Amino acid sequence: EALAVAGGRKSAVEVLFPGGSSALVENVYARDAVSGFFNSLTARAVETLIRSRRAERAAGNESVLEIGAGTGGTTAGVLAGLAMLTPPVSYHCTDISSALLQQTQEVLGARHPNVRFRALDIGADPMAQGFERAAHDVVVAANVLHATRDIAVTLTHVRQLLRPGGVLVLNEVTRAFHFTSLTFGLTSGWWLFNDEGRIPGAPLLSIDGWRRALVAAGFSDVRSFTPFLREADPPPQSLILAVNGGPEPAPSPRVPASEVSGLIWQQLQIIDAQLVLFGAKGGRP
Repeated sequence: EALAVAGGRKSAVEVLFPGGSSALVENVYARDAVSGFFNSLTARAVETLIRSRRAERAAGNESVLEIGAGTGGTTAGVLAGLAMLTPPVSYHCTDISSALLQQTQEVLGARHPNVRFRALDIGADPMAQGFERAAHDVVVAANVLHATRDIAVTLTHVRQLLRPGGVLVLNEVTRAFHFTSLTFGLTSGWWLFNDEGRIPGAPLLSIDGWRRALVAAGFSDVRSFTPFLREADPPPQSLILAVNGGPEPAPSPRVPASEVSGLIWQQLQIIDAQLVLFGAKGGRP
């Protein structure tokens, strides 16, 4: 297969997704130990944020939108955490691929009637695609925002979807690897970007790169979480949280203004510390 791809006789997409199946890549998206860890961290973060929202006001109209759900590797854990909440949270599961979205709906739809499955290209105007402006408390994006042409434009679109004070939960690989370059790097989508600020030789951004891009796009209170603190190299993956401060871009990150907002970050730091300890013992979330 590798020789066929290298020789141009077969496309990498055809090899990675034979017959349109996502079975092969699910081992990377959901069953890999690092992916599993960050999927768990993402799920706990979303649940904590929604619980904090409900502490601020009466429960009932909270909304979460996931961008690029793909095979549902992150989605399943997030929905499992939110399933414990009553009344149920409105959840919008989106992806640019209708085929992947249909597969995810077949797996998760019956168990989660509160979920709506819709196609979304976050690189284009969400409002033009039928999405409501400022309608969501949390936007989840796991290893998808880097796969767009222009991060600044993409983050503008993400902010349009968030309510003021809403939070972007960004789960991203933050270091280039030979494995991804020799697999997903063979697809045209891997090299879609045409902007600056990416890691050399990859479409990815470092933690500092994401922080700069988020602040420039008007997000504030940007925080990153990763257990890989003792490595000499940059962390391979990170969970990054950022608040939509309102309609106008904020000039720089700021300390959360309200006690409730401060509580959110305290809770997330506790969650992070617990998962770091669990991971340091060699366990898998």
